[in-house]
Amino acid sequence: MANLNKVILTGTVARDFEKKTDKLGVFSICQNIWNGSEEKPHFFAIALIGEKNCSTAEKIVKKGNQITVEGSLENHSYEKDGKTISTLQIKAFSIYLNKFSNKNQNQEEAPSDEVLDEEVNWDEIQF
Repeated sequence: MANLNKVILTGTVARDFEKKTDKLGVFSICQNIWNGSEEKPHFFAIALIGEKNCSTAEKIVKKGNQITVEGSLENHSYEKDGKTISTLQIKAFSIYLNKFSNKNQNQEEAPSDEVLDEEVNWDEIQF
């Protein structure tokens, strides 16, 4: 059986885009998810890959904007204060500013012709 690991997630930017290198940046988005009796916020860590994507993200990934990310789920662990911390994050290949987002922002779409398997030092990404 073939494996499939694809995520498409729409939410509100909870933390502005932070460029780590020319080809890597991080941010987070929030979704309010109904659990049967109330809505609860769920936050998702996003690692964005690609130089063109990062350049576009600096313009459109602003706190409060509604965006859609497309990518894959990845487990990640790192050391902090002598403890190993494991997280589940989204490795995003494409980002889109939703049309119903802040009307004062330019509506841009990140290029999707980037090489997706770039070498990334995951130890540098700490959310």
